[in-house]
Amino acid sequence: MRSPNHPMFYWQQNKDWYKIRDDYSYELTDSAPSEARKSFEIYQQEMKKRKNGVYA
Repeated sequence: MRSPNHPMFYWQQNKDWYKIRDDYSYELTDSAPSEARKSFEIYQQEMKKRKNGVYA
């Protein structure tokens, strides 16, 4: 299991950078910096892999 300090979770470090949708998924806000956007992309790729049964 990855720690909360893993780069994949950087986007969660500031609650102004993201919001939770009605379906409990995450969405970045306009205030998210580029580092958070890169981190969120890594997070989304990992979640897609997990949905497909790949745990790396």
